[in-house]
Amino acid sequence: MKRTIIFILLIVLTAAAAGFAGAWHSANRDLEAAKQELKATNKFWLDEVNRNQSLQEEINRLRRELKVKEESWTYANQELQRALDQSTIVGKVYADQNYNQALDWRDHQVSGNIPGFKVVLYTTERKNDGPLNTVEVASTTVTDGEYRFTVGPGEYFIGVTYSSNQLYNRRYNHIIYIDGGDIIVGAGEIIIGPTILLADNGLG
Repeated sequence: MKRTIIFILLIVLTAAAAGFAGAWHSANRDLEAAKQELKATNKFWLDEVNRNQSLQEEINRLRRELKVKEESWTYANQELQRALDQSTIVGKVYADQNYNQALDWRDHQVSGNIPGFKVVLYTTERKNDGPLNTVEVASTTVTDGEYRFTVGPGEYFIGVTYSSNQLYNRRYNHIIYIDGGDIIVGAGEIIIGPTILLADNGLG
């Protein structure tokens, strides 16, 4: 009887062990499958992250390029606007040939450069509610009897500088401005400046 019971118990235990072993192997397979699925999922998301990083880097690169182009376009537009706003002041310089200190048909435009002589463009400005100050904007020599300035909009006037040594070594030692005064300049204009007559006041 005992042998029978022991035999039955062995059968039951063997069956239980076999079932447990099968369940354990099945669980292991499921676990391995889950690991593989998790690995695949991790790889997918890692690839997605890498793709997103690459995409973000490309976006950043395009943004930098766009910024450079925008700055270039802005600069070009500013330069174009400045060019459109530029105006020209042009005037003539004559030599008084008959010493009458007046411009007439006998006088002719100065040819070539006169040493020490420059035409100067001035403007006035006020700083900190102080008095108006005269400011030199530009100066130029005379070329073929003309002076020429390129300026932006504003209010200007013309003067001259003449080296004192040159002034009294030549017979032209007196400056006469014809149609002088303030020059009001807008944008994109050609303005006729005052005519300058180099005359003799008898001091040279």
